[in-house]
Amino acid sequence: MGDVWSRATVNESPNKEFCQGCHNPRKDNNYLYTDQYPSIVKEFLK
Repeated sequence: MGDVWSRATVNESPNKEFCQGCHNPRKDNNYLYTDQYPSIVKEFLK
């Protein structure tokens, strides 16, 4: 994933309905990718 992408759980996603379309099936089903998070959160979730 590019630098603008971060990982967050579905429940934590601010736009989970939208972001489910961005779901990466190669990752665990509990995770999805969203660019809605600030950089500090992206760093935390690395």
